[in-house]
Amino acid sequence: MGRHNLGEYSRKQPRFLPPPRERGRAPVWSFKHLRSEPSPGRVGVDLDRTFSALSDPTRRAILEELATGEMTVGELAKPFSISLPAISKHLKVLEEAGLLKREKDGRMYRCVLDATQLIGPARWIARYSSLWREQLDELADYLKSEEKGGKSG
Repeated sequence: MGRHNLGEYSRKQPRFLPPPRERGRAPVWSFKHLRSEPSPGRVGVDLDRTFSALSDPTRRAILEELATGEMTVGELAKPFSISLPAISKHLKVLEEAGLLKREKDGRMYRCVLDATQLIGPARWIARYSSLWREQLDELADYLKSEEKGGKSG
């Protein structure tokens, strides 16, 4: 049997196409979407990503471990009863959320907590803390009045 040429589209591989050319001009590549700092309009996206990363108890425990100082991936994996690839996936989520940084040191990766990404969620929560305090005070007053009403009757 001979080989069959199925063409360049026979394999399911991602294709990266250059932008369309304008008459005789070279393609212009734009990397404006790649930013090291979040833009002001993306605050909600960053909050979502941070809260999503913090929603998993394993990831929160990893951050607690990193709060004590820099650790290797192997050191981070020791207290958990999950595989190293699973830990690596958790680290990737935390890294994408900006909560940790991984640095290669020879054959090992060292992880460092980057708590600056927690400033945004902390500010967001602080905005609502006065509302919560007011509602809790009202609840306390209500419970006290119910307690007084129950004792006298």
